[in-house]
Amino acid sequence: MQSNLKYKLYRIKKLFTYNLYNILTTQICPNLHTRPMIQYVKENISGELTGVELGVERGFNSLNILQTLPIKTLYCVDPYSEYIQGDSPVSQHKNKKYFDCAMDILWNYINQGKVKFILETSSSAIKDIPTNLDFVYIDANHSYANVKEDINLYYPKLKPGGVIGGDDYWAYYPGVARAVNEFVDAHNLKLYGVEREWWVVKK
Repeated sequence: MQSNLKYKLYRIKKLFTYNLYNILTTQICPNLHTRPMIQYVKENISGELTGVELGVERGFNSLNILQTLPIKTLYCVDPYSEYIQGDSPVSQHKNKKYFDCAMDILWNYINQGKVKFILETSSSAIKDIPTNLDFVYIDANHSYANVKEDINLYYPKLKPGGVIGGDDYWAYYPGVARAVNEFVDAHNLKLYGVEREWWVVKK
């Protein structure tokens, strides 16, 4: 009984926090958490958009994407399983909390049919992703091998003029920068970057 009450109080606290976040980002300063790549998509691609986010975690970036862009469908790809990020393991228990958080703050968009969760790794989820995407945002496993695989798998899914990019292009994650630089050089693409974000436009 006591543990059930604690869980209910925890959920109430979470919902209050997320509602406060929602008011802050939509009413007071809507661009507070808009990442540079998403802002670029907003300014350069018109119409209803279909996109993918690889690595959803708690769903805050997904929420901002939905608040910022005229989304038709956002595919949210995350297995929510135990993994290593940098030198730190992220446990299954922690991922369960992340998933609960994402479901809470994205619930209205899920009900509207604008969000489709795919609870698989990005390499497994590719079979369920349509072609002619407007954008792909990569923020999943930051190892060189995984980032390289994600770019190579999802770039062909973009329509011409579509945008692929992601987070953490900086010294702390050298594998991200290496994978991105190799892809850009191999395909003779222009690399855009602001802060720790990177993106390219499909020719």
